[in-house]
Amino acid sequence: MTDPVSPPSQAAAERAARSERLHRNLRQIRLVMVSLLVLALLAALYVGRPVLLPMAMALLLSFVLRPVVRGLARWHVPLPLSSVLLVLIIASALAVGIFSLREPASQWLLEAPRALQQLQYRIDTATEGTMEDVKAAAAQVEKLGQIGDQSEPAVILKQTGLNERLLLQTGEAVVGIFTTLILLFFILGWGERLYRNVISSLPHFHEQRQIVEIAQEIEEAISRYLATITVINLLLGIIVAVVMYLIGMPNPVLWGVVTALLNYMPYLGPAVTAVILGMVALLTYPSIGHALLVPVLFLSITSLEGYVITPMAAGTRLTLNPLLIFVSLMFWFWLWGIVGALLTVPILVCVKVTLERVGTAKSVARIID
Repeated sequence: MTDPVSPPSQAAAERAARSERLHRNLRQIRLVMVSLLVLALLAALYVGRPVLLPMAMALLLSFVLRPVVRGLARWHVPLPLSSVLLVLIIASALAVGIFSLREPASQWLLEAPRALQQLQYRIDTATEGTMEDVKAAAAQVEKLGQIGDQSEPAVILKQTGLNERLLLQTGEAVVGIFTTLILLFFILGWGERLYRNVISSLPHFHEQRQIVEIAQEIEEAISRYLATITVINLLLGIIVAVVMYLIGMPNPVLWGVVTALLNYMPYLGPAVTAVILGMVALLTYPSIGHALLVPVLFLSITSLEGYVITPMAAGTRLTLNPLLIFVSLMFWFWLWGIVGALLTVPILVCVKVTLERVGTAKSVARIID
């Protein structure tokens, strides 16, 4: 005798199974679509570097300079005029700095290939310790100073390739700086009007208020962070330059400027600067112990700055997870190079402030702390 309830129950079970398979397939399709979207976004960020990098730098600078523009507007200074003045001040400061450091920087760049060869021979000499290796290294060093018919074309070829690469990178940097300054002028002059138009186009008042609060908090946080870090980096550069001068390092002003600029990149900047100073010290001082004193002093100063002074000056409001900073630093350095590394912390600050203002994402914002 058959159960009259079984056919409907079986049909319901089949419908439930089909529905479960459909939902599982939709989840898989959604996962694939999200993965493709992420890959497309990464490709767009990588391919669009020539356009996106100047836009990001101009937007970052506008956060710092917008309070100055508003202050000048209260004195009835037109926005385009104040924008031109600020852009001209920045361009003049860059020109003066580049012109002042052009000679020592170009000298070190031209001497870099020979200096690296000498550094390699000196390290080999110190590590091997046998007379045969010392004589072989000395012979190789002497060959570097000889001007022969056979070695001259190779040296000229390498020098020419280095010069071409430097000229190409210098041209790209000049174009990027020029584009950033032009974009900064337009953002400062007419960005406020565009911002107000976007806010007024939102249909609901609570959305308008939320966007305004997020934008104001991002501007305040980034302005405070950049102002604090800039003052700290300037003082750090001055201290490093004085210390390098006292211990007899060549071009101490150059190393102070390098320290101040690279210190905008957390962890990576001080590490690169320490390596550069250590290499220069090995070429400058006859004793390896004396040479190692330079990076040791530098790392002591930067450790005091990074772990004591900067946290005290920045306060708890701008605290970020060091692991997340380092991972983000590697990601943006891989994606956008040095400029991406410089933008790491401001990007994290923007993400943190935005997540803290969105009710459903506050738990994610706590991860960044």
